[in-house]
Amino acid sequence: MSASAPRRMYRLFDFIPHVVSCISVVVGVVVLIGWEFDVATLKSIFSGLTVMKVNTAVGFILAGAALWSHAMDAHSRAIDIAAQVCASIISLLGLATLFEYLSGVNFGIDQFLVREITHLPGDIPGRMALNTALSFAAVGSALLLVSLRRRQLIVTIHALVLVPLIAAGSALIGYAYDIEGFLREKLDYTPMALHTANVFVLLALGVMTARADYPLRRFLRSTNPAGVMVRQLLPVAIVLTLLTGWLILRGFHAGHFGATFALGLFTAVTIIWLGGLILWGARTVYQAAVQRERMEESLRSASQYARSLIEASPDPLVTISAGGKITDVNEATVKATGVAREALIGRDFSDYFTEPDKARAGYQEVFAKGFVTDYPLSLQHVSGKVMEVLYNASVYRDATGEVAGVFAAARDITERKKNEAVNAVRLRLMEFSQTHTLDELLEETLNEAERLTGSLIGFYHFVEEDQNSLTLQTWSTRTKTAFCKAEGKGLHYPIADAGVWADCERQGKPVIQNDDAELPNRNGIQEGHSTLI
Repeated sequence: MSASAPRRMYRLFDFIPHVVSCISVVVGVVVLIGWEFDVATLKSIFSGLTVMKVNTAVGFILAGAALWSHAMDAHSRAIDIAAQVCASIISLLGLATLFEYLSGVNFGIDQFLVREITHLPGDIPGRMALNTALSFAAVGSALLLVSLRRRQLIVTIHALVLVPLIAAGSALIGYAYDIEGFLREKLDYTPMALHTANVFVLLALGVMTARADYPLRRFLRSTNPAGVMVRQLLPVAIVLTLLTGWLILRGFHAGHFGATFALGLFTAVTIIWLGGLILWGARTVYQAAVQRERMEESLRSASQYARSLIEASPDPLVTISAGGKITDVNEATVKATGVAREALIGRDFSDYFTEPDKARAGYQEVFAKGFVTDYPLSLQHVSGKVMEVLYNASVYRDATGEVAGVFAAARDITERKKNEAVNAVRLRLMEFSQTHTLDELLEETLNEAERLTGSLIGFYHFVEEDQNSLTLQTWSTRTKTAFCKAEGKGLHYPIADAGVWADCERQGKPVIQNDDAELPNRNGIQEGHSTLI
């Protein structure tokens, strides 16, 4: 059997209210047929037992109709109103009959549909039993409250259905223990009929499972430990209690012990098997708790393993919700943005790119297509530094198969783009050299270097063979036109007399100077040269 097979089987409990409503209506209709054609078996099941009254049969038909409407998946205002009308009639029928019993007033409702003639002791023609009337008042009120669909009424509804469950359940147990004791001619009152008791017990069960969020229905169809305990222990508790009572009653009637001992024996036996059921249930709960702890530990290990894999990646990784909000990031993302993980989570994914609209369009495309590959974006650090990246992203799903969000990985291609730019410059200069002089090539090389580095000024010096002298070759185009007006092309001078700009030659490595005014080797700016800051 597959893992989903028990779950499908447990869903059969969802049809309890439908089945109960059908039984209630069918029993009511059959009894009315029995009254119409005077068929004693249809009215009382067994000869000599109490008959089901006409009003009781009508009440069951209305109760079945109301319960069916509550169990339907689709609802309309008209159906709800019809169910409320049925429930109200049932409740009023029970309350009116109760008032007749308590006050002695006869409203004429007992024989409104069918006129009954009876000479049985304590029997009022056409009137249902007292406990039947009480049960209808409670069931009708419960069905009326069910139609209101309010969670805060669940406790009240279940409290109301306890009335028919106790009244009809005790009558049903009495019939099971000693059916001969319920022969109508031996009684001086009207008891609840056998089939009436059966239908009321079923109606109580139907009301308790009328909604998917009601406790009994939720437990019956659940695969968790609570559902297992209810399905295993509840039937055992009912059967053992009934069996214990029946056996002790047989012993009492046989004269093996008196009433006091019988009560004590029933109490002792009930305590023993109830204790056993509690221990059985505790065992189930304990096993479930141990299994849950193991699963939690396994999940923690899996989570730590997954987190270690994510953090081991040098690429920024991020998960995004359907609304475009960041739900998780790795440390590489924190470094790439300069923003703490706690601050990133909950923010819009597109906020950290130079082109937010393009970033937003990117993750929306993932939700639409399921994935994107090599999606170019520019990730911006809080300092202003920009990282060129290619995003690869795909959707991920929850346990139900629904799309839960997007997982995206960014590959830093900043260096690659720089290398591509340098190679492109080399190619252009090679082509340029074919049609231009050396001086023009040197000047164009300086122009390309400025574009690559974002510089404003560029110039060439050659070191002479003696390694002590410099020769100025050329300036970049922008340097000549916008910054420097001094003459000196081809000028020779010793390296020792040169300014701080010649430190690279003196030190034999690239040199970066950020504060010209504070440099110790500064010689000043000659006339015609651009001022440095």
